[in-house]
Amino acid sequence: MFKRLVVLAILVALTFSTIQAQNNEDLAACTEDEITEIAVAVSASDFGDDYSALVSKFEDMDIEGGDLLDLSADVSELQETWWSEIVSDFPDCVIAQKIALTGGRMMDELLISVSIGQVAYNEEQTGSRAKSAKLLKRFQYHIAQWTGLQTEFLALINEAMD
Repeated sequence: MFKRLVVLAILVALTFSTIQAQNNEDLAACTEDEITEIAVAVSASDFGDDYSALVSKFEDMDIEGGDLLDLSADVSELQETWWSEIVSDFPDCVIAQKIALTGGRMMDELLISVSIGQVAYNEEQTGSRAKSAKLLKRFQYHIAQWTGLQTEFLALINEAMD
């Protein structure tokens, strides 16, 4: 069941990314005023602080204490804020769309990592070491994806602000 949900989430994300990539061809480059709108939308929220707190919580988590479950709820809440409160104020231009999608994918990968990590831990606790080992490989893959998206997100922010 969990595997189906993860696959479905990935397919939805890939479909949306493909549609957006096709739509980017129709978008204009961002003007200075639009760049300011992006900066205002991101800085007017607590996104940066909240995201940093999530990363710290992820790095300091106690998996046996159920921190992954709490973290997944926090990531989900921040995703909701990203899409409904921050990105909704972005202008319709190329760099804004790239920042929006990369930020969303970054949080998707964190949520996937946290979810897989929790399932791997549960499998380990029930004695399914082989399943746990496979899940750990997936966990590591998604952590690498998340890390790459963080780098890409920061590069896009820097590009927009230059």
